[in-house]
Parts: sequence; structure tokens; C-alpha cells
Amino acid sequence: MVKQGDEEQLLSFLNAVLAKTECNVLTPIAIIENTKITPDVLGDKSCILDVRAKTADGTKIEIEVQLANEYNMIKRLLYYWSREFVVNLNSGDNYQELPKVIAIGILNFSLLTVPEFHSTYHIWEDNNKKCKLTDDLELHFIDMKKFRKLKNKDIENNPLHRWLSFLNEKESDETIKKVINMDSGIKSADEKMKDLLKDKESLIHYQKREFAITEYNNALLRREEKGIEIGEKRGIEKGIEKGRSEEKLTIAINLKKQGFTPETISKATGIPINEIEDL
Repeated sequence: MVKQGDEEQLLSFLNAVLAKTECNVLTPIAIIENTKITPDVLGDKSCILDVRAKTADGTKIEIEVQLANEYNMIKRLLYYWSREFVVNLNSGDNYQELPKVIAIGILNFSLLTVPEFHSTYHIWEDNNKKCKLTDDLELHFIDMKKFRKLKNKDIENNPLHRWLSFLNEKESDETIKKVINMDSGIKSADEKMKDLLKDKESLIHYQKREFAITEYNNALLRREEKGIEIGEKRGIEKGIEKGRSEEKLTIAINLKKQGFTPETISKATGIPINEIEDL
């Protein structure tokens, strides 16, 4: 679980991501909240990154890892950005005190049509892309699916390629060993995960979470196929959407019967916690 003392690996990862926009976080960084990291995600590599943080100059950073496509990621990341932007502004405060916020989404699916695995977004004037309205909004999307297909990964010279290779569960053991030896931040992250997985309780939670994710993804696939059949009569898009909604509810009920927490079920299905509690 991410906590104070884990800043080294977080800073290393952030500098690798933000190099694209020449916004390296070279100042000290503080982990300010970790509400999403609960015992049921211990042992998963995403637990290193799914956090909120703040730099010494006041910049806030939100990192969200999404394993399954819930078809809401763009608005979800914008919501995280807006929450961080205004959370500490009180009545009568100066608007100039509002911070720059960087939101980073690490996705295990393809979301955007751009060919690059790493895309960034700001607010620009429509007819003059050199005119940036403000630097306060910065969004990053990292597509792990596209990264896996990338040929000639440059782990020797590109820190982000090293980090994403480390986070790629399909990467070869040889490459993993190389990136660990190349980068002190990655080495620190690897040591932490090994310590977590030595704990029997953490390992059990990890296995339960892996089961929930697999169950969810397989069920979505089955329901999408059924949704397509329904869609022939009512419209393919509407049929798929209905199928996903019904399957999520079924999965949530089954997971609740098996003793999963509402937080874990919400993470796996996208259903709000209060609705899960009412099931």
C-alpha cells in the first residue's frame, strides 16, 4: 500500500510520464491521500500508482488505473481533475490560489483514436494551437494495450518505456530484470511488491481481486455477444449497453454473496457503493 516513504518510486514514475510535456516533477512530492488503496488490492502493481499527490510548488497529481473499459474514462478523469482543482477553495478565497492539476489515466484498453500509446491534453484556442489558455489543466492517457504492441521499445534511454515494461504483466522476465537494474525507482517498487506478496493475507486478497476481475471481464464478453443479438432488433448499441448493465448487476450480486466488500465490487463493476449496499 502506498504510504509515506514510497515517494521515491512515485517521483520516478511521474518524471517519466511528465517528460513528454516538459513538466518534470523535480521537487519533493508528498502522498496526500490513498483512499482507493484498500487491502483487497495489495500485491497488484496498480497499488503503487493509484494515488493523489502534491508537489512542493502546489501542483496536484491524480493517478487512476483502470483495468476494464467502463466507457466513462474521459469524463471520469475530468471529474478527478475538477475535484482536485476546487477541493480546498473556500468562500472568499482568491482564485489565483487554485492549483495546477495533472490527471493521469493508465488504461488496460484502447480508448482514443490517436496512434501513440501516451497522449496529453490541454486547453488551446481552436484556430491557434500555439495559444494555450492555461496550464492548470493537464490530462495524460497511457494506453497499455498500444504500448504492448510497440516495436523497438527503448528501455535504455526512455524512463517511461522502462516503467511501463515493469508494469506490463506480459513482459518477459529478462526485460523485467533489466529495467529493475537500470532504475532505482523501479527497483524500490519491485522490492516493495515482493515484501507485500510474502504476507499470506495480502496474497489472498490479491487472488480474490484477480478472480473478480476475470469474472467481470468474461461476463462482459458473454453479455456483449448476447447484446449484439438483441441489438439486431433494437439497435446494436442499445443492446450492448443494456447487456452490460444487466451483467454488472448480476456480477455484483454474486460477488456480494461471496463476501466481497462493497468497495471491491464497485471497483470491479463501476456500480456506486450505495447501490451495492442496497442489493
